[in-house]
Order: sequence, then C-alpha cells, then structure tokens
Amino acid sequence: MDNIYNGIREEINKIGRKNRSLAEQYGQKFYLGGIVISLGCQAKGLTEWNIHLADQFSRYINCDWGNIPEEDMIKNNISVEHGYGIILASYTVDEEEIWISTQLGKETYTKIMLPCEW
Repeated sequence: MDNIYNGIREEINKIGRKNRSLAEQYGQKFYLGGIVISLGCQAKGLTEWNIHLADQFSRYINCDWGNIPEEDMIKNNISVEHGYGIILASYTVDEEEIWISTQLGKETYTKIMLPCEW
C-alpha cells in the first residue's frame, strides 16, 4: 500500500513542479492553462470583451479570491503553492455571480462560469 501511496504522491509532485514551472515561464502566480468562458456566461454577455469580467479575472490571477469563505481561500493558496489542485473564486459581475475555477492537474484549464454550471 505504501508503494501505491508513494507512487501517487510522486506523480502529484511531478505535475505540480511542471505547473509551477509553466507559471514562472509565463510570469504568472499559477498556471492557467486553456481558458474557457461558459455558454451561460456568454449568454449573459460576459465575454472576454466585458470590462467588468476582465477586472474580476485580473483579481483572480493575482490571487484575490473574491467572495468565498476563508477556509476555501486557504485551500486555493495551498493549490497555488503546490501547483496542483482546484482553485475556485466567486465574484459579482454586472449583478451576476460568476465563478472562476482552475483545475491544476495533468491537463490544466481555467473556466469562467455561472454557479449553476459547476
């Protein structure tokens, strides 16, 4: 059992090192991977051209997690530090709650979505 646990831990550490290296290479605090704006956000006019969405995304990439509980902020910071895990933040844009989430893993990506699209 210890061999399995150690193998998984080593794989997670390897992925984390890669993601931290990519973040450094791009001058980011954490690696964003591909960025997707959900269909729900697009239907509400929240696209990459929406200045308010851009403002909240800027907060996100600077590790300002918005309107989430403190324990979730701590989890986000641990994920950033390790380059592995899920980051989730919540903001209000044009009176609409949006979530931004990055899945830091083997296939890292960031999604901007409505809470109902989680």
